[in-house]
Amino acid sequence: MSLNFSAPVKVEDAKKIRMTYGNIIQTKRVFKPVMPQQGDDSGFVQQLSFSPPFPPNSEFSIELPANLRDDGGRVLNNAARFPLKVSTDDDPPLVKFASASAS
Repeated sequence: MSLNFSAPVKVEDAKKIRMTYGNIIQTKRVFKPVMPQQGDDSGFVQQLSFSPPFPPNSEFSIELPANLRDDGGRVLNNAARFPLKVSTDDDPPLVKFASASAS
């Protein structure tokens, strides 16, 4: 899963983003973001991802640090939507191939 911003945000702020899974009944699991390989030392990122495996048919919550701002000092346009709920679907079916017999 990945999260893309329309403008760069500080790496230090992006590292505070969390994706959580679980609730009071289940053990809460926290996924930390994986930063892309930086070619420059700007201190900003525009995209990050979360590493699988993710449980199928599950709901996750993406939580942002308070007062997250982009490189221009602007707050998020859709900040009210966070924590954002996202979900996974069923795992794809396993594909099996008939074995080839040696002649």
